[in-house]
Amino acid sequence: METGRSPDKAIRRGFRTVSIRVAVSGGASPAYGLPVDLTSGVAARTASLCLGANGKLSVMLLCGTAVRGALLLDLALAGRVESAEDSVVIDPAPTGFAPADRLLAAIAVEPERSLDGWMDERRIGLRDVAEANVASGRWERRSGPLGLGRRYTDLRRDETDHDAGSPDDDVASMTPADACVAAVVAAAGLQGPDLWEGGRRADDVVAATGPVAWLADAVVDHVLATGSGRRAGCHRTVLIRRHPILALDRTFGAQSPGSQWVRRSSAMNIASVPWRCGHSCP
Repeated sequence: METGRSPDKAIRRGFRTVSIRVAVSGGASPAYGLPVDLTSGVAARTASLCLGANGKLSVMLLCGTAVRGALLLDLALAGRVESAEDSVVIDPAPTGFAPADRLLAAIAVEPERSLDGWMDERRIGLRDVAEANVASGRWERRSGPLGLGRRYTDLRRDETDHDAGSPDDDVASMTPADACVAAVVAAAGLQGPDLWEGGRRADDVVAATGPVAWLADAVVDHVLATGSGRRAGCHRTVLIRRHPILALDRTFGAQSPGSQWVRRSSAMNIASVPWRCGHSCP
């Protein structure tokens, strides 16, 4: 990279290839304060917008990308990920939030991978944050119909409903963490999985992320690019059938975008069951 660029611009423009250094950070105090508590952080709040009204986690693959980007933002707000001249500095000290610490430890072990690559790392994702939300008391786990599967109850529904509002509302009063949530929500189109809409970039909200704007800018770009690519390639994705009585999902092969499949259930002998895209594309 060129010398003379500001570190923030260097990181944003070279996010896919910028080097990662592992070191104990000596920078400013984390935006979350001390001790660090990520149980109400960006990832925990973003995951709540990937929870359907029926208590099921969204099948939209973009939720995983959004949650991993949110975990990186949590780590940056906690002072564990910082921008430096032509590099990103990682402080491997644990935060106490299991999914964030797994991601942090993995990055420390494989510093040759870019942060952009870690946002596509599916070994850490929505289900991990869901379990952390249960452990922290933010969510409650329950069984699905007939005792099958897992369902979750959001015990902070008012906060989640607020996060699902327009990201442009009252930007001036947002904390950096609030702005990170709003920026990721806007980029991923996460007004809740039942109200999915296309992602967009909210520049004023990204700017409000303050000390982590360098990373929020890159996370938003990555989420938008990933979402755009997946919507364009939906004819190659699987489709999910929703059972009208048991609300159970079954996955079958691909079809053309926008098509409605009708198939007879071998278990219940029920015909005329609609199909929807597994990426929840419009």
